[in-house]
Amino acid sequence: MPLQSFSKGRIDILHKNITCIFDLLNFLAEREVLFYPYHPKFIYKKTELTDSIDEKYPVFFPEEKGCPFSLVRHSSKLNVSISMKIDGTVQLKTIEGKKPSDLGLTSPRLVSIFRTFTLIKDGKINVEKIYISAPKGDIDFLVSKGLVTDINSGIFELSLSKLPVIDKKEYSITKLCDLAYKEQELKGIVKSLKFLRKENFKEDLSAFTPEQIDYLWANGIKDDIFCPPTKQIKEKEESPVKCFEVKIAGLSSLPTVQKVLDKIEAEKPRNLSESLVEKGIQLYNTLSKKEQIDSKINSLEKELQDISKEIQAIKFTIALNEKWYEMFSGDQVELELENRKFKLDLCEKIA
Repeated sequence: MPLQSFSKGRIDILHKNITCIFDLLNFLAEREVLFYPYHPKFIYKKTELTDSIDEKYPVFFPEEKGCPFSLVRHSSKLNVSISMKIDGTVQLKTIEGKKPSDLGLTSPRLVSIFRTFTLIKDGKINVEKIYISAPKGDIDFLVSKGLVTDINSGIFELSLSKLPVIDKKEYSITKLCDLAYKEQELKGIVKSLKFLRKENFKEDLSAFTPEQIDYLWANGIKDDIFCPPTKQIKEKEESPVKCFEVKIAGLSSLPTVQKVLDKIEAEKPRNLSESLVEKGIQLYNTLSKKEQIDSKINSLEKELQDISKEIQAIKFTIALNEKWYEMFSGDQVELELENRKFKLDLCEKIA
């Protein structure tokens, strides 16, 4: 089914690096910008199911301050979100007659939660305005482009509705496929490095006794993260969702690192996905110190973020501007590059 364009009729901002929301969000994520999720004027349209926390758990009281955030780009849906850690407190409840002080714990307790806000959903703006603070130079630039207004106390209202979701750019199907393969390759390497680091540098980071750990979990807290079990209170409404998937033959998923280690020891042949994980094992064997491993993981994850940004930019350009590779017809493309088979699927699914 052809996809509609949602990039028309918006004000163009004449800046070579920021001409659309996609570029604007990348700009914000790369700077010292803080997001205010509990600002009274912030209006958010939830995209996920509504969950409820049982009354037996304490209530989380967030600190009303700005939060650093990172961008989350969905692998197949035309969604861009921001994810953050929010600090706050909970008043610990008495569990089986025991108060926090009985276990050497204090209440209220400082904890954090993780939250994700989808700003672009299904290729369309999901949030009209967000509230941020940033260094003066960045704010001055955004003000000069008519994107922000000073609210109070250094908090600014940033309008997302003045920009197209993505501007018109050239794209390359070949580059998209190359990036998709590189992304899987790096994921395989990082998966191995993290697994082997955990196996060989085991640390007991818990500062609590087993009794304290059980008590805190009974209050919905694990490692000072407030994450109590939730229950769904609203049934999911099925609706069509735009998806753009790049599938690579033999790379539907990555195997466990242990499975690959077992195959190496048994001298059994490895398939494509296993060979990517094996690259990470080989790289790990060249690193002797934990600091080296940590540094390599950080650099690879940064490279993965850059690749993800490029992949999604190409997907948005094709989908939102109703463009498709001229030598193909329909919503699916199958091609072979460097002996690798790719299938590109641009479609709507019920979800």
